[in-house]
Amino acid sequence: MSPRQTSTHRGGDGAAVDTGAREGVETLARAATQAVVGAALHDGGRVGWVTWSRTDAVTTALHVAGPEVYDGDAGVAWALGLLAPLHPRPEEALALARAAVPARAPGAAGLLDGAAGVALVRAALTGAPATAPAPGSLTGCSDHLDGLSGLLLATLSLGAPPRESAAVGRALLDCGRADGEGWCHPGPPDEHGAAATPLTGLAHGSSGVLLALGHWLASDPAPPLARAARERFLRTWLWESAWVDRVLGWPDLRDEPPAYPVLWCHGAAGVTAVRLELGRLADAGVDLGVPATALRSQADAGVLLCREQVELSAEAARRQLADTGPASVRVDPHDAGLTLCHGLGGPLDVLASAAADGDAEHLEATRTAVLQVAGLLGEDPHLWPTGQRTRGGYGLFQGLSGTALVLARLARPELGLPSPGLFGVPV
Repeated sequence: MSPRQTSTHRGGDGAAVDTGAREGVETLARAATQAVVGAALHDGGRVGWVTWSRTDAVTTALHVAGPEVYDGDAGVAWALGLLAPLHPRPEEALALARAAVPARAPGAAGLLDGAAGVALVRAALTGAPATAPAPGSLTGCSDHLDGLSGLLLATLSLGAPPRESAAVGRALLDCGRADGEGWCHPGPPDEHGAAATPLTGLAHGSSGVLLALGHWLASDPAPPLARAARERFLRTWLWESAWVDRVLGWPDLRDEPPAYPVLWCHGAAGVTAVRLELGRLADAGVDLGVPATALRSQADAGVLLCREQVELSAEAARRQLADTGPASVRVDPHDAGLTLCHGLGGPLDVLASAAADGDAEHLEATRTAVLQVAGLLGEDPHLWPTGQRTRGGYGLFQGLSGTALVLARLARPELGLPSPGLFGVPV
């Protein structure tokens, strides 16, 4: 799995292409894909994987994964279906992905934690008709991960009739509250009735709402709903934009004082992924009520933050490798490795999306940085860190299948692989 010797040639635009770095990252992607295939558990006709869960700050447990997308079998199956061309036996990998599609949906309804996401995976891998659940059980929850924003994306992606997407859209418009000129989206009260803090970001914050409203507007809803959605989009964007620091990015408002992480879940990576997607919609002519230049400006700033985070991680990996070797893995403050949600996979996925949009300026430096980090992680992908700071996990957002897909996007942009960080977005 060691990277090949570096060489360069000129691309079609005259830019130097580091073929050694590209091939090295592709080698990592192939090794990670084969590790996911090799780790599958077989029980009769059923296929699944193991995952880690955390019961408190120090206790983790290894168990059979659930059916959901986030860290369960549906997410691994979806990734593996896309990664099949990188496996030595593509048909075997694709058959495994299809066998892993959960037969029964989870009890939850959300995109990444429930039935909406499983329906999307089933439709993608089997071609069978699928429908998203009704919004009733998610009333008042605007989340992307497990609430109405994610459900609205799933409903649109599955090609539901306009009345169904309108029902989910109306429920989303009923969420949140005014905050000055803006509109914020607190989560549902906790079990003690305490109000939740409104957050920035993709997983549980305003960026998830913006992503869903943007794609709803792209579907051309009825004029009264379009006006309401456009007005809510503007006010939600104003609220989240008011929190941005020009140097540090977007804050994680769960903490006081807030941190400014560059992560998918709470921080600049997730926000930037959304801004890139919204800029794409605006450039395609979708009237979001916010100028495309404003969205692109925020996306450009976020891409630079992601590039900086990747370079800092590579420098830390180089120093540690020189000092202690690869035995003690710690490439970021939380030891989540290259995973999508809690690790370096979030900013890497953003840089892959920027390259897919034509901004290839950062691509070669990113590939080189990935190889430096991978040199610290070691030769065996099974032992790369998970999002739970453990070893040996295969989920989409906290494990190796998501990492493999991000690496494949960096190595082979011409394949047009979708962003795992934007799972659920209509394509």
